[in-house]
Amino acid sequence: MWPHDSAQPRNDIELLAFLKQPGELEVEIGKHVYRSKASSGMTSFRVPLVPGNPIFRLWRGGKIAVETRSPHTITREVTYQNLLYHGGSSTRRQSSPLESK
Repeated sequence: MWPHDSAQPRNDIELLAFLKQPGELEVEIGKHVYRSKASSGMTSFRVPLVPGNPIFRLWRGGKIAVETRSPHTITREVTYQNLLYHGGSSTRRQSSPLESK
């Protein structure tokens, strides 16, 4: 028997940060801006899923240390249900599995 995850489905945006030093995480989506203080190590920060193109920021000392815009736009209308978990990175260039090498 395969193990299964008992977690319920969610409509969240999750910022998963791996920090060497503490900072403040920020997710901007639509007209909303969410912030959360984060210590060093791994931190998960979830915010409500709303239409728009999320922007993720790490603040340190009152200045933006890292900023990246998601390549995935969230829309209210969908043609088909997409249950995939989409991800990105602020430390390497965005790529697509369809890019030729």
